Formats: sequence, structure tokens, C-alpha cells
Amino acid sequence: MNNPLNKIKFPIRVFLSYSIKDKLIAKKIADYIKKQGIYVWFDIEDIKPGDSWKSQIDNELKQTDYILILLSKNSMKSNWTRDIANNLVNELVLQDKRIIPVITSPINQQELPNYFENIQMLDLRNNFENKLFQFCEQISNAPSIDFSQLDGLSFEKLTSDLLKKLGFFNISEHVRLDDHIVDLTAEYRSKDPFRAINKEIWIIECKLYNNEKADLKSIYQLTNYLLTLPENYKAALITNGRITSTSIEWLKNREYKNRIRIIDGYELKNLLLNYPNIIKKFFSNKKGV
Repeated sequence: MNNPLNKIKFPIRVFLSYSIKDKLIAKKIADYIKKQGIYVWFDIEDIKPGDSWKSQIDNELKQTDYILILLSKNSMKSNWTRDIANNLVNELVLQDKRIIPVITSPINQQELPNYFENIQMLDLRNNFENKLFQFCEQISNAPSIDFSQLDGLSFEKLTSDLLKKLGFFNISEHVRLDDHIVDLTAEYRSKDPFRAINKEIWIIECKLYNNEKADLKSIYQLTNYLLTLPENYKAALITNGRITSTSIEWLKNREYKNRIRIIDGYELKNLLLNYPNIIKKFFSNKKGV
């Protein structure tokens, strides 16, 4: 296999978190990722005698891009794993750190910290090398995702392409709903537990911001759209910005909160990393590739 990092000009840093009882599999993972040209912080190798353990970890967490948390029977009993999941995760996400749980042995899914239930995991219990290579190939594309290189129209086109990959269809641009014009509408079909088909119609607003925070106005606008629409209508805000805590709290208190989905810049990047062709299409001629 070709090294996917040969074309990348920017360093990618990975922090490996694991139980000391999983030292051997952790080293195997670290060694493989390093062979792909990616920097991995591995405490056995990177904390020298006399170094402050806590200060070294705190310093590395500030610099890292990806935090791999190895999940096993051993780590599920680890206070450190639970501390990251329950106490540090929100702070790390706000710093644009990507947290990726890595399953290395059978675990009890019911024991997973709440945060891990809602994000995609890297399961290395089989096809170890192939899956690790795919992971390295994906994160090698991350530095090229630079939303500042896009304008509003190209951001809408990127969103439309992503929706198709996610299984949406009948995607339309600039659709009038009563006296409003929304950026995109799309349909999606899913099955209920009895295998009946549910058809959903999604109203999608694409917001490209120059600053980092998405404002409450966009979410408020979406909720207004839903007020007069049937239950099978849902709404999504897709943005490169970060959603403020004020916006999240405001939405939690609304009865239609389950009909609105917010994809912020952090989640959008993670979704795009699954589709290298989209990244190549919209960012291949941009700075950093």
C-alpha cells in the first residue's frame, strides 16, 4: 500500500489513551500508525524518567488532533478512560480535538460512557491492518479541509454531495416554503422496528461563517419553518461553525427538538473524512494539499 501521508504538508498528531494492561496492543497500534507517517504520542516511549506525568499529558492534549481511546475489558474499568469520557470530552471537542473510541476486545456495550454511544468507533477486533490503514488514509485528508477557501455556493454544493452519500435523494436547491426560501430540501427513507418505510422530508440550511460560532438566529429560523409543517418534516442546520452553549440550551427546551439536527463544523469534518472523493473535489486545488 502507498503511504497516504506522503502528500500532506501539515503534521498530524495522535494521542493514544489505554489501560496499562493493554500495553502490547497499544504499542502495536502506535507502531503501525507511525509507519504511515503520523506522529503518535505513546507514554511508554514519550515520558522520560524524571518528567512530570500529568504536565506531559496536559501539554500533549493541547497539541494533539486525534485522541484514540482504546476500549477493552481492562480500560472499561479505568478511571482515566471514564474521566476523559465524562469530564474532559466537552472541553476537548471545543478545542477541535477529535475523539475516536477504538475497540480492541469484546466489551459490554451497556458499560460504555454516554459520549461513546453517539460517535462512530474504530473496531479493530478483525481486519486489524486494513482498518488501521483506512483510518490513517482518512485523517491524512483532514488538513486539506479548509472551509475558509469556500464561498456560500460551493459550501451548498459540498453539502448536497454529502447528503447524497448519506442516502438522501430528491435533493433540491433554493426551495420556496410559503414566504421562505430554504437552501436545500431532501428526502430520506428509513425503516421502523416493524420494517415499515418512513419517508422524511428534510429542510436544510447551509451556513458558512467567517468566524467560529454559529448564531442562534439560524436555529430559530429552522424551528419557525417546522411550526406549520407535518410531523414527517425535519430540519437540519449544516455549518462550518461551532454551536454555542446558549443555542444548545435554547433548543433543548423546545418541543420539536427531536425534529432538528445540527451538524456543526466538528461533526461535518468527521463526516467528510469518510468520503475522500468529496474532499478531493472541493479542496484538491486549495492550500494545504
